[in-house]
Amino acid sequence: MRLIPGRTKVKIEIFKGITLADVGIGLVAALLIAMCVSSSLPGKWIVASLILSVVATLLVRLDDDPLYVFVWHMIRFKAYPRNYKKSGVVEEQAVGEEDNQDSISPDELKAIIKEENKILKSKTATKEEKDAVWLARAERSAAAKKNKDKQAESKSEPIDELMPFTGINDDFIEYDGEYYGSVIEIDPVEFRFFSKYRRVNSIESCFGKVLRGMQGDYGANIVKVQRPIIYDDYLRAEYDKLDQLKASYESGLFSEEELKARVEIQYDRINEVRDLCNEDKVIEPFYYLVLFESDKRRLDIVTRQAILALEQGELVVRRLDNKGLALFLKYTNGIDFDEKEIDRIPEEDWVKWAMPDKLKFNMRTVLVDGVITHNLRVISYPTVVGDAWLAGVMSFPASKVVVKVTPMDNAKSIRAIDRSLSELRGQFMTTSLDSKVIELQEHIDTLSSLLVTLQQENEALMSVDIYVTAYDASSTQDNPLYNEGFSTVMPYVADMKKTIRRSFNESGMKLAGMDFMQLQAFIGSQVSNYDPMIKEARGIPTNTIAASFPWIYAHISDKGGIKLGSAGGVPVFIDFFRRDSERINSNMVIIGKSGSGKSYATKSLLTNLASEDAKIFILDPENEYSELANTLKGKVINVGNATHGRLNPFHIITALDDDEAGVDGGGPSGSFTTHLQFLEEFFRQILPDIDKDALEYLNSLVERLYLNFGITPETDLSGFKADDYPIFDDLYDVVLQEFERTNNEYLRQLLRSLVNYISKFSTGGRNANIWNGPSTITTDENFSVFNFQSMLANRNTTIANAQMLLVLKYIDNEIIKNRDYNIKYGLKRKVVVVIDEAHVFIDTKFPVALDFMFQLAKRIRKYNGMQIVIT
Repeated sequence: MRLIPGRTKVKIEIFKGITLADVGIGLVAALLIAMCVSSSLPGKWIVASLILSVVATLLVRLDDDPLYVFVWHMIRFKAYPRNYKKSGVVEEQAVGEEDNQDSISPDELKAIIKEENKILKSKTATKEEKDAVWLARAERSAAAKKNKDKQAESKSEPIDELMPFTGINDDFIEYDGEYYGSVIEIDPVEFRFFSKYRRVNSIESCFGKVLRGMQGDYGANIVKVQRPIIYDDYLRAEYDKLDQLKASYESGLFSEEELKARVEIQYDRINEVRDLCNEDKVIEPFYYLVLFESDKRRLDIVTRQAILALEQGELVVRRLDNKGLALFLKYTNGIDFDEKEIDRIPEEDWVKWAMPDKLKFNMRTVLVDGVITHNLRVISYPTVVGDAWLAGVMSFPASKVVVKVTPMDNAKSIRAIDRSLSELRGQFMTTSLDSKVIELQEHIDTLSSLLVTLQQENEALMSVDIYVTAYDASSTQDNPLYNEGFSTVMPYVADMKKTIRRSFNESGMKLAGMDFMQLQAFIGSQVSNYDPMIKEARGIPTNTIAASFPWIYAHISDKGGIKLGSAGGVPVFIDFFRRDSERINSNMVIIGKSGSGKSYATKSLLTNLASEDAKIFILDPENEYSELANTLKGKVINVGNATHGRLNPFHIITALDDDEAGVDGGGPSGSFTTHLQFLEEFFRQILPDIDKDALEYLNSLVERLYLNFGITPETDLSGFKADDYPIFDDLYDVVLQEFERTNNEYLRQLLRSLVNYISKFSTGGRNANIWNGPSTITTDENFSVFNFQSMLANRNTTIANAQMLLVLKYIDNEIIKNRDYNIKYGLKRKVVVVIDEAHVFIDTKFPVALDFMFQLAKRIRKYNGMQIVIT
């Protein structure tokens, strides 16, 4: 927890609750009353009584300030210009009502009003007639008000006299040659996943370091503005994927039907992103740190150091260039414009373009380019705050927040705190109200703690003011004076002022409405080093300011990613093949109870991955993906029989240069040896009760079997076809011949058991239909579903595990092939393996699938692939 001390500048009280200013007002009043009483004015006692009543009223306190302060603000407000306009802005001419109003002479208007009064007083007039009179009067009143506003606006002051910035050059904002500003944009982070050490490092060691490095008269602004997310790069990435699909088709990796199915999906994605670029803009908070200095070179060094420090705090930051600065300044006063406008404007005019077109100051609101805004200021803070204490309120929609941070001299700060503590202790001794005692004690404790911190630790005190601008689109829409032709992309918030005040109150902060001080509030809310309310600012330690850390609500939004849905109204785009410090592979697990939507989510994901030129293999135990395979022009392979495809266990799949293969991985020798090892594991699956010696004998007979077909470790298998490999019938013949040839009783016993085992898988055996024959499965299609439903329904786990081993071996080889395809054709085709209802495939006796998932999870990233496990 971090400390926000009470005010370091406490008003001195001469008497209990009476300040020096109150005494001064009282003395002036007493002098006026004395002069009045001693004069010869008629009714002097009445005048003296009136003076006394007025002064007593002025001393009444509203909130923490007496009424005379409020009256002073009213007088100042009346003295200030209230309309500002950018030079070159042409005022829209009022039509209809104003023309009619001007064309009616005063005498005619009196006659109209006289007739209307007769209707209103008449007992025979209908309700509709009276309502028509009231409507006509309302229209004339509104027209007169608009006409009056137009006349006032015609006397507007130049807006550049009010705006603080005067130029943009060399990646700096210029402020009339007095000082300069540089802007660092800060991307939000997933702060909730940070450990305590990472949080402290980001806040104190990094962001706090930047704040502690500020010296002299120039400080910083922490700024949050509302901006639309620009999805132009996302749209270009979707069109690039169309080109990738075309390249794969031209390389022969897609059929025309497959291409057409994927192109349709891709165009749906393009249209969705195009809507986000145009009609359905997404408005989000953007965060910035603005640094100020009087010297450009020193500011440049400070900015570079700040960027390094923030990056060490695990923040993604970037410094804005001239164009970025112009857009940033434009967004600080509204969002209803097209960013692309800037490309049509000469660079020397960017400053003028960034200013609002029109400003109108009312006593409680400011009209900025036709939008009603409430400009407020934080006047009360909680005593103790946690990390990211400003994040919640700064993320409030349709608002701008500017935190002005100004360095304070440490020695002067300590002296001011000493004086304040002395005054507070005096007030504490004289008060008798328990609530006041508690308030004063808390104030004394916080200032005492702050004094210790400033004297003993590496800490500094900063003057902090927080200005809030709330864009009230709802009130603007409802106001007949401003709603004509009004439209905005800013979110509509009902009861904006009350709602945003409630939001701050819930965080322990209080907002001042700044009545009759909207001009000062507007100036304070501008990005500059000037704080018009600096005398009322709160002194806060740098580590507490750093702990404000507002940029913590991050959304996953990868350019070129798949749109999975939305979070908080913001589309979530995920590129599962993106690599960074957090994401080192693409594997995922989808977990949920039955009926929770796992398969639906997976199908949506696979549809999008298919449109991104991915080769997809699915292990499907419940026939969930057949329809999707047909839609994408893929293939469904029923592994429970050989009707739609057979895998021959003796078919040697030529090994490619696999990183995991080691010295035996390349060439025909490696392929042959690897396959013999695979067959040994396969036999263990289908012959679980086989004797160890019998299995060794069978392995030797398999080598003889291959020799009968002319296959040795040195044989070039590249020209072999599926019919060139042996099948179970051939193995049965070899075993039978060996049995008939040998006279050794022990060997005959082993061979007798082998004959019995192998006969089940050869012609006439009950399992012959699954494997006894040449391989007929091909996966030239890019979406292949291995349907295990019928096989698992038979509850023969021995056969199911063995078939699974064959399928996984086949898929494993296809994964390795994918890399060679990419190298050969210069592509980036992905490969995806999906294991649906993964728990169905896991057997404690034969953990084939589990071992495959484990091994694949480690190595598939090397082949531009991902594994999806659903359970």
